[in-house]
Amino acid sequence: MNPHSKVVMLALCVACLLFSACDDGHEHGDECPGAPTIDSFDVTPLTVAAGGSVSTLIKVSHFTIAHDAADHVCPHGHAHIYMDDLQVNPLAMPMEASATVTIPSGTSPGKHTLIARLHGSDHKILKPEVKVSVEIEVK
Repeated sequence: MNPHSKVVMLALCVACLLFSACDDGHEHGDECPGAPTIDSFDVTPLTVAAGGSVSTLIKVSHFTIAHDAADHVCPHGHAHIYMDDLQVNPLAMPMEASATVTIPSGTSPGKHTLIARLHGSDHKILKPEVKVSVEIEVK
């Protein structure tokens, strides 16, 4: 085999690998037909002491809560969970639908709002923004 033939064969092999890696057998537009939504954001208990923790469960549609893109057709990423304000650091960034969130020990008693917002795996906020909130009481 001459050197030119070897280069052509190598190029064909690389092209075949690239095309087969792109086709995973899914019709991507059909399996995830809508915009990402948060269907529910469950928090228990709703009354907690400062420094205590709550359990959260986020249910979503047209979005996969996961750390990486392997085997995911829908947009994927995770939630950031904030208390009262989206302009501060999140209390948690769970990579799974359920998480334990610690309420900061310095939190003042009274009503507060936990906010869950969806982010891509690159931590960028989904556009349009997808968020939901639940009121809790800190004792």
